[in-house]
Amino acid sequence: MQNKKKQGVSLCMMVKDEALHLKRCLKSAVSFVDEIIIIDTGSTDKTVEIAQEFGAKLFYQTWNDDFSAVRNTALAQARYEWILSLDADEEFLADRKSFQELLRDN
Repeated sequence: MQNKKKQGVSLCMMVKDEALHLKRCLKSAVSFVDEIIIIDTGSTDKTVEIAQEFGAKLFYQTWNDDFSAVRNTALAQARYEWILSLDADEEFLADRKSFQELLRDN
């Protein structure tokens, strides 16, 4: 039996050595989401520290050439009914009012 998820948005990401891009990505999305879930697959740069600056819930998983397994780990940690999935080199560009209407209407 699955638990009912809370209303809100979980940002779910998988990363490895994304210090160059992660801050910009998280900065673009942090005010739109209720939690940030990051699965790190072995970073050796400042990726983890940057994620911590944004209050991300960090989990670690060894990369085994299975994109789906890592993505499923992130999804399993999410507490909210909506999932926003971004790559570290992406930015979330949305109008707050339109985004909230989209969540409310669906």
